[in-house]
Amino acid sequence: MSLSRTKASEPGESRAAVLRVFSPGLAGIWPRMHDGLREYIAAMHSHYEREFSSQRKAAPPRIAATVHGLVDAEIVHDMQDDAHAGQISCRKGCAHCCHLNVSATYPEAALLVALVREEKIPLDWARVKRQAQFAGPAVWHTQPFADQRCVFLSDDNACRVYEHRPSACRRHFVVSDPGECDTQKHPGHRVLNWIPVRAEVIVSAALAVFEQGSLPAMLLKAKKKKQ
Repeated sequence: MSLSRTKASEPGESRAAVLRVFSPGLAGIWPRMHDGLREYIAAMHSHYEREFSSQRKAAPPRIAATVHGLVDAEIVHDMQDDAHAGQISCRKGCAHCCHLNVSATYPEAALLVALVREEKIPLDWARVKRQAQFAGPAVWHTQPFADQRCVFLSDDNACRVYEHRPSACRRHFVVSDPGECDTQKHPGHRVLNWIPVRAEVIVSAALAVFEQGSLPAMLLKAKKKKQ
């Protein structure tokens, strides 16, 4: 729906104050919005906060699946309406963004832990524990680059949990040269992102309602609760 240039640091921080906390993409384009659009975004954000709050007692994996369905539907809608979407350069096998700090809700982590157990997906829990010590975009890049690699990434750079990946991954799109997303070669470099605004609002509302944090930390918490 719009373009925003962000650092290659994490897919991922809106209503004026709330949106700026949970949707960097929306925060970046907020100053360019007219008042009517800002009011619409604020009302939408409030609506989904109420909706998600009413679902707090539902099974966490079900909550995550519901949010993912809403996010995916809005992304498809925005892609049909915005010519910029045709410039998206993300392709299967390009996994630079899979080395970034990813924020996730507890329900999303619970869904992934359940999937790992049900489908017997091998997971390097030792690396998850190491990653959890560097949780957050401010320190994520200070760990060895090999450890920054997502634990769900296969040897051929495909996501092993693609259908159930966190919302942060679902709505992360780049329209600039994908090579510029390589944080090892271009640390701190800014890439041009396509922002599906309505999907961004839904994700921000979910992050405002449900417990959230860096994916490794949330995975450990979900794994502990399942034991």
